[in-house]
Amino acid sequence: MPVPAPDSGQENKQEKAPTPEKREETLTPEKVVDKGKEAVQVITDGGKVKLLQIVKDKDIDPDDEVVQLAEEDLIEIENEAGVALGELEEGVMKISDDDLEEVLGDEKELLKKNRKQTKELPPPIPVSSEAASKKSTQEMVASSSTAEDGVTPEQKQNQERLSSLRASARLSIDELKQVLGKGESPETGTSEEERAEQVKQSLVNTMGSFHDLFGQVDVLSPESEEILKEMNDNMSAVLDEKKKSSKIVSEAFSDVFHDFSEFIDEAFVMRYIEFQKKHGQTIMLEDAAQYIYGRTPEEIENIKTKNRKAVVERIKEMKDQLTVTLDDVEGLHALNNKGIVPTQFSKVRSNPDECVTFGSRFGILPQDVEPAMQSVVDGMNHVFDARAAGQMSRVSYELAAAKVHNDILDIHPFMDRNGSTSLLVLEMMMTRDGVKPSVKREKDYYKHLRKTLRNNPAAVAVVGYEQYMIKNEPGHFQSEDFTPSEDLEQTYELMMQLMTNRKKQRDQYKQEGKERKKLRKSWKRKKNIKSVLSKAGIETTSDEVYEGGIKPDGIE
Repeated sequence: MPVPAPDSGQENKQEKAPTPEKREETLTPEKVVDKGKEAVQVITDGGKVKLLQIVKDKDIDPDDEVVQLAEEDLIEIENEAGVALGELEEGVMKISDDDLEEVLGDEKELLKKNRKQTKELPPPIPVSSEAASKKSTQEMVASSSTAEDGVTPEQKQNQERLSSLRASARLSIDELKQVLGKGESPETGTSEEERAEQVKQSLVNTMGSFHDLFGQVDVLSPESEEILKEMNDNMSAVLDEKKKSSKIVSEAFSDVFHDFSEFIDEAFVMRYIEFQKKHGQTIMLEDAAQYIYGRTPEEIENIKTKNRKAVVERIKEMKDQLTVTLDDVEGLHALNNKGIVPTQFSKVRSNPDECVTFGSRFGILPQDVEPAMQSVVDGMNHVFDARAAGQMSRVSYELAAAKVHNDILDIHPFMDRNGSTSLLVLEMMMTRDGVKPSVKREKDYYKHLRKTLRNNPAAVAVVGYEQYMIKNEPGHFQSEDFTPSEDLEQTYELMMQLMTNRKKQRDQYKQEGKERKKLRKSWKRKKNIKSVLSKAGIETTSDEVYEGGIKPDGIE
């Protein structure tokens, strides 16, 4: 499913609506929380029982540190679940039974009112009737406006247009299924290649109908959610057909999806990302697109290869430009990530909620991204001029290119795929100095980097130092040519404190992980030694083995 369907509630399969007494029994907020408590209790009690069973079966000392750690984990799970249930209880208890009665009562009154209005509407006048043909255009408009209870002719026309487009989308799905259902036929002489071409044409029509329908939907209108849900279901049906297809037919799907990527990004991927955010989930942009498009790793690699060719052509074109602009950088990002990341994220970050962190560092705040990037672009053009005027050596130019790479990486101007974009800008700069970009996509980042920098060890070291800083030093982009906004100074300090604390927690977690690993090894070593000693007829305690004080003759 490309986008989870909106919560619509379970349909009541009974013919009669439940009585208030029945509803009070099933919708009581306290019962929701009680069920959650029961579930947590079952999980934790089950875990304790299982732990005790393992200790007994494996003959493990109950006071062993491994057992204690497991018990602590179970207690932690129980405590965290208790906190979550407490927050849930605090929220749902605000809705009293009287509130529920009032809400349901309002819905019933509204439903009765809508039904009454529907019954009062006169039947539609057949277009072919004699009476209708005698009416003037003005009379038809007046009649329509009165009959539809305030619906203007323009609104009616839009509704008819939507109905027509919805019907067209359904029809295109049915036709696609028919084409896919034919299969390869030796009797008619239809090869799999020819069938793939037929599928491709049918899919183009299907995606075109989706595109037209989406363009007509007013997301603020009451019926928009229903239409968007239907589009989502239709897209799911398309993806289901793709999964069933042969490799060559599946490639036809990928080609069409790639051509319609901007529409798919806007209509499906972005909605999926917003849905995840709404429910408190975070998801990588690349993962979201992969999920919506239903792509296999092989298909993703093919798309990246295709994008690489387009990027190389663009880099060659930029070689002859006198200057490079921020739009050019955004364009490289968009070309390189077509079908991989939604096109909406190929613009530099600007919305206040578009904050990013990477490693131990954080990208500068969205309000400062554009001026910071502009300072980098201006500096890049200055390097071009200096090199062209013979004022900069080849080695100095390579060092300057490496620094531009680091600055873009440190700014982290985009929501995703900043590393590859930084490398592309570096490649673009080196192409202007004689390096020929390869159409072949190099998966190894550092191999690509070294080759682009002509194996200049100093320039490669500059990039290596940046990677070290990202991993180990909390901070953000700073430059003599860029000054952060004064009104954001306190926010930068808070972010710096956050990343510093996160780094400490990460280091502590790593250290605890090492201790746990060491503890597990010690426990396994004790167990193995005890087993060997037991086979030799020598019984000993875990403490004696742990101290390593026993090593009988003949035991290796």
